[in-house]
Amino acid sequence: MKPIVFTAAAGLAVTFAIAACVPQVAPPATTAPTPPPVQTAPTPTPQPPPTAVDTTLAIEDDWLDRPATAGMWQSARGAGGPRLAFRTAQSGEPFAMECQGNDVLLTVASPANASMIVATETASRTFALERSAGSSGTGYSSLAARDPFLDAMAFSRGRFAVAVTGQPNLYLPARPDITRFLEECRTGN
Repeated sequence: MKPIVFTAAAGLAVTFAIAACVPQVAPPATTAPTPPPVQTAPTPTPQPPPTAVDTTLAIEDDWLDRPATAGMWQSARGAGGPRLAFRTAQSGEPFAMECQGNDVLLTVASPANASMIVATETASRTFALERSAGSSGTGYSSLAARDPFLDAMAFSRGRFAVAVTGQPNLYLPARPDITRFLEECRTGN
């Protein structure tokens, strides 16, 4: 039995000797998974600055319950078509609607750089007011004659509220004159 043990021992020795001569190969380096690409939001296109609107303006929630401002509506014919003005004893003409071709100008007594809110029974809109050349104390905003907001003013039968920077709120009385004014302006009569 000795020769078998010797032969086995010699075979193991030769195997280990050969294994010692074989260069060791390093295991492949593990690489971290590649993170997904970082997505960035697209850069927004610069917009022109909006026209300043007075954010302190407000019309009370219960404005429909307020008494109507004392005054009366007067219809007239302006250079561009029909004109409808609300006149008061205290401030003359604090609000007017004037047809200018395919537009309706909402004109109000206002300081420079003023804003206006108009609230009807069904809608409300804020306007930045512009000034006519040579005009002092009056601002206006222009709407297309077919603007749905004008319909909201007409459907409220003229009962709407107007808030203007630096002026007391107006609670305009209900009158069918606004519907007539819009009809004339839209048909060109």
